[in-house]
Amino acid sequence: MKPVSGADSVESYRILASEEGLFSAASRREARALPCPSEADVAPCVCSFDGASLDLDCSSVKDLDDLARVFQAEFPFPSFTSLAIADNPRLVGELPGGIFGPVTFQNITLVRTNLSAISDTALASSASRLQLLDLGSNALASFPFATLGSYFLLQHLDLKRNKLGRISDLESSSLEYLKLDSNPLLELTAETFANARYLRALYLNDASLKEVPVGLFDGLSHLQELYLMGNQIQTLSSGAFNLNSKSLIIVALAGNAISQVEQNAFVTSLSNTVTLDFRGNSLTDLPESVWRPMITVLGPGNLHIDGNSLTCGCDLCWLMDDSTLLSHTSGGKCSSGEYLEDINTDYCNFFCFRNSESISFTQPKATYSPCNGLDMHKAFARLFLGQQPSLMTTFPKQTRVFTITFGELCINIMLRHFSDVEHVYLRIQ
Repeated sequence: MKPVSGADSVESYRILASEEGLFSAASRREARALPCPSEADVAPCVCSFDGASLDLDCSSVKDLDDLARVFQAEFPFPSFTSLAIADNPRLVGELPGGIFGPVTFQNITLVRTNLSAISDTALASSASRLQLLDLGSNALASFPFATLGSYFLLQHLDLKRNKLGRISDLESSSLEYLKLDSNPLLELTAETFANARYLRALYLNDASLKEVPVGLFDGLSHLQELYLMGNQIQTLSSGAFNLNSKSLIIVALAGNAISQVEQNAFVTSLSNTVTLDFRGNSLTDLPESVWRPMITVLGPGNLHIDGNSLTCGCDLCWLMDDSTLLSHTSGGKCSSGEYLEDINTDYCNFFCFRNSESISFTQPKATYSPCNGLDMHKAFARLFLGQQPSLMTTFPKQTRVFTITFGELCINIMLRHFSDVEHVYLRIQ
């Protein structure tokens, strides 16, 4: 065998060194698939790049100190698309300021941890880029709402299922979607959303709200969806929904305890494209002065009132006897179980008179001056004029119905007693 010369040894070394260098470089490329940082440096976080989206998943960090250590590593490309941290009960306490170092994110999802607070500067590195922030299902008792104005691209903020209490005034020129559902200690004031005028969807479901402060939604002229389901609201006060939004799609109030809606509760909010959801509340009547203006402007089937036990009597005839108005409602049921559209409204025509008063007479003869102190908003008038009845009925008992014009009420009327007729009604034309 030919001995290896010194020159040959050097050349062999060079070739070997070159091969080792290539191997080492390849190993580094496998460990750092640019633009991701070194796998070893950011473990247990996992970086991925699909050619368009640069994402980081840190769901497996041990605690907040471990999370802070990851972001002390070298990030050759610090502008990430998203950060995800989910289902990590080891993250406890306050997310501290500066924890993400110089790394920025467009979307942050940090959910189902035991974090109780977010520092004012915890997310500051992403202030100029952040568009979506999901902090749902944590244990947050506070959030730096006062800093929202500096996140001028933030459109989606999700804080559902936390422990937030009083919400300080929001100020954002970019926020469009806000979820505050299932915060049982939530407190809102009339000014809470005054400076978040570009909101399009607002979720306030299951937040134990007992009232809607008048002015809470004033000026939300871009609002499309408003959800207040599953709260403890009993009364909607006048002016409570002064939204003035031409793009409103739905106001969902299902599953509350609403028994009263005051006149002008919905001032300038309704149109034929809006759905009002009152399912599963405590409505027993729908006063005409309140509900007619609302139902008139709604489209077919856009008032959902199923799950309310309505008293289907004369006070509801204005709706039951108007097929057009009734078609604008959906699911309305009487306390007796019938649907509103199934009620025989002949009874309304025979026995319900909105311009007269119900009076019962037992003496054989009496005189009555109905124009003196007559309450014009009662339903029935049991009067007999001494003329021939225009109708004989058997409901609810044998009844004579007399038809006169409204002007004839303003005279003294002689009443007579008929032993074979228990009820005598006056029908006003």
